[in-house]
Amino acid sequence: RSQLEIVETLFGFVLTFLFFNTALMFIDVGRIDYQRRANIIRAVGSLIKFDSLIAQQCGMDIFIDLAWPVNVSAWLEFRRLLITMGSQFRPRIALYTSYITVFLIGLMLWVLISIFAIGEVTTLAVATVGGFLLSLGYFLGRSIWYGSATNEQFGYQARSLSRIQLRLRELRTSVIMKHAATHRISLKEKMIEARLMQADSLMDAATHLLDMDSKLEPITILGIPASKELYTTTATLVLSAIGGILVEYYFNSQ
Repeated sequence: RSQLEIVETLFGFVLTFLFFNTALMFIDVGRIDYQRRANIIRAVGSLIKFDSLIAQQCGMDIFIDLAWPVNVSAWLEFRRLLITMGSQFRPRIALYTSYITVFLIGLMLWVLISIFAIGEVTTLAVATVGGFLLSLGYFLGRSIWYGSATNEQFGYQARSLSRIQLRLRELRTSVIMKHAATHRISLKEKMIEARLMQADSLMDAATHLLDMDSKLEPITILGIPASKELYTTTATLVLSAIGGILVEYYFNSQ
């Protein structure tokens, strides 16, 4: 009978391991999508930054001159195209990921409560539950991290646009002051001032659009907007659960 119990235990461990691997694959799909989206939106945002990391890595200036209205519109269209790539699959991925995450969290809570209620903690149980908690925490944590990086880019890009807009307004002010001093303005200067005014208006609209996108289309995990605070909370809960198992195992082994 003891051999049969050993076989049943090993068989149950293998089945549980396979189930968790299959379930974690759904969470990993969401993590990969969030990672891809975070890298894309970061690269798009670097195109309107003077000190972008891409420019430093390539050793050349990769910067879109937003003093031209057509470039503002082109950057917005380029950004929308890259961010919405694969958007038809994103709700399905988020739904599957949420279901699997809730189920795994509930199962892990049930296992933890069972361990503390029974009072007997075996080495196999500690290794199994600890490994599954680490795996779940890793994939879920990475998804939250990349989601928060994507959400932060809305604010970073709006700030970059505001800085460029401030510089353009300084240029317009200098042109206006020059006109006031000389009381003369050439046709070329009139065209430059009109172009700067149009670019300024478009950047106002772009900043407002980024603000609306950050409120209407943030990356959410279980309905909660991804943020660094959520990442820290998740990591703390996972590590606390593992620490509680190890403490219970230590006192039971004494």
